[in-house]
Amino acid sequence: MTTCDDFMTTRRPRMSRKMRIALFFLVETVAALLIGFAALFVSFEPGWSAEAPLAMLKPADGLEGVKEYVLQAVADSGPNACPPGIIGVGIGGNFEMSAVIAKRALMRKVGLPNPDPQIAELEAELYEKCNALGLGPEALGGTQTVLAVHVETMPTHIASLPVAVNIECHAHRTGSRVI
Repeated sequence: MTTCDDFMTTRRPRMSRKMRIALFFLVETVAALLIGFAALFVSFEPGWSAEAPLAMLKPADGLEGVKEYVLQAVADSGPNACPPGIIGVGIGGNFEMSAVIAKRALMRKVGLPNPDPQIAELEAELYEKCNALGLGPEALGGTQTVLAVHVETMPTHIASLPVAVNIECHAHRTGSRVI
């Protein structure tokens, strides 16, 4: 019969440093894959992901650079994104996470502003400027180029400013399940 003292005196085998590092990277890789898969399956409608623009702006470009980039992305999409669309913008994080949060921005109820007043103001400004482009439905001209602009942000490194734009077509179908 073993006693508590016998159990405490027996030494458990300890993982080597290399094994702990390998296990850490394995867990990190699995976590990154799960986040990636979650981003893929969050939206039933893929959005216009085939050419969803993603850029690493300079921090000096600031908010004005972000606005210019988003407007250029919408203008460049032309009829390919089946306007009027819903624009999801991800600012911050790293290169990959900006794309994930841009897709996540599309999952918000259409037209529901961001709870952060500064971001809500940015959304309203981008909405007005995108519609001022005059692309209109199916890029045939008109005043309704976008139905909504949703922006999500995340802290980022001081030396980078990642921005992703995901343009969802007007047939905006979304859904999610908790498993």
